[in-house]
Amino acid sequence: MRTSPDETITPRFWPDMAALLALALVVRAATALPLRVPGYMDAYYYYVGAERIVAGYGLTEPYIWNYWLEPLRLPAPAFQYWLPLTSFIMVPFLALLGPSFRAAQVPFVLLSALLPLIAYRVSFILAPARRRAILAGLLTIFTPFYMKYWVSTDNFTPFALCAGLALLTMRRAVERQDLRWYAAAGALVGLGHLARADAPLLLAVLALAGLWPAGAAESLRRRWKPSLAGLALAVAAYGLVLLPWLMHNISAMGAPFNPVGAHTIFLRDYDDLYSYGRPIDLASYLAWGWPAILRSKLDAAGANLITVTVVFLLLFMAPLAAWEMWARRRETLTRLVGWYLLLLYLTMTLIFTFPGPRGSLLHSGGALLPFLLAYAAGGLERAIAWAARRRATWDVTRACRVFGAGSLLIAVIASAFVYARAVWAGGDSQQAWNTHDDGYRIVDAWLDAQGAPADAPIMVVNPPAFYYFARRPAIAIPNEPPETIAAVCARFGAGYLLLEANRPRPLDALFAGAAPPAGRPTLELVKAWHAPEPEVKLYRCLP
Repeated sequence: MRTSPDETITPRFWPDMAALLALALVVRAATALPLRVPGYMDAYYYYVGAERIVAGYGLTEPYIWNYWLEPLRLPAPAFQYWLPLTSFIMVPFLALLGPSFRAAQVPFVLLSALLPLIAYRVSFILAPARRRAILAGLLTIFTPFYMKYWVSTDNFTPFALCAGLALLTMRRAVERQDLRWYAAAGALVGLGHLARADAPLLLAVLALAGLWPAGAAESLRRRWKPSLAGLALAVAAYGLVLLPWLMHNISAMGAPFNPVGAHTIFLRDYDDLYSYGRPIDLASYLAWGWPAILRSKLDAAGANLITVTVVFLLLFMAPLAAWEMWARRRETLTRLVGWYLLLLYLTMTLIFTFPGPRGSLLHSGGALLPFLLAYAAGGLERAIAWAARRRATWDVTRACRVFGAGSLLIAVIASAFVYARAVWAGGDSQQAWNTHDDGYRIVDAWLDAQGAPADAPIMVVNPPAFYYFARRPAIAIPNEPPETIAAVCARFGAGYLLLEANRPRPLDALFAGAAPPAGRPTLELVKAWHAPEPEVKLYRCLP
């Protein structure tokens, strides 16, 4: 069978892929080793979920990290808001190697090393030019703001791999109108949904690319029937992959999806995610007023644009990627990537206005990196060719090598700087990665010395991290005043409240030592630690 140009495999294709894989594994292992703990709430959450499955506790979690996810009880049903694939990936490695963060990192090192291969393949699809394909792969190895996340126990890598493979499979499905490829694409989206709840956007992308071809109107009339059949099969495969999890949810909480997750649409501040007893719904959102609502959308639009241009593409590569995508705007792959980027940006700006800029776009956007960097590599050569037509002294081949090496050098230096700042120096007024939660170890030792019951929950900012270090149940500190805090302590039998630098704003006065309001105090300071910095304070919840 005759192959199309984008499917041509040169003699150097597989050796290049093997070399990229080997380098990626070395770099990922080198960035994994300095990390000794998960480092932030999401990563602790997934690690603890996997560890409990291996230990025989099933799909339960010994903490409550927000107060929307009914039923509110300890232990709580696991993965009601965040999804289980990330933890499931860790389970066999913890079972074989023993429960440790290092063992849990192994699958993420292995899987994240495959992403540069996607970039190489994408570049080869765009144009079978070896130099730019290698550059795309190398740029995907050195993604500055993702270096620490690819190898931690979060859903960055699982979703990026599932969604990236889904986009490549969708291209085959749309171009060949082959039902088998539609089914494979749907199955990959279903697998991606087990990592992130916004994965169904990919089905919308498939529908747009399949039912809205780049050609003339008669092309649409000719293709809509097979495209509809393929889309139906993709949705069926997606549902089939997701079905066991939906059946579990029905058994655990009486519904296929926990409906309170949609309440994040109506947040008026990100910290409202940790509210208690306050309505977070359409009425409360509209009561905020249209000027505030519109201002929040504009703020999110600006923050998300910075994520796309600076975090994804280091700013200087953004116009190169845009130029190449525009030049290839009628190609199926470009349309798939463009639709996904647009839908993801709009969703994280207009719908999930506060979660989007606070990490959701960063999490989901990792799937776009191999594609955008492949377009950037092509755009760089396009820009050099454009300049060479105006400067007779330019040697295009030499210029491509020089500017390609320069782009890669910038990415490597930026990766080293961002990674070192986060892991060792600390960034954004935060402590370094490995010591950020050391206070939890100290507090746990003090509680042991005082004979505090091991099964009594502690109220903390980061319940999964506290459980990781202390093996004590924990509940989140609501974004509420001290009186409400005391009521929540009483409801769940929490004996202590632990305040640290990262705390809800309504408790700033309490942390600063302000006298309680008139009446009997409900929270009593029992211990403060000034080292390791920053200061932490432990309060007893009075009956």
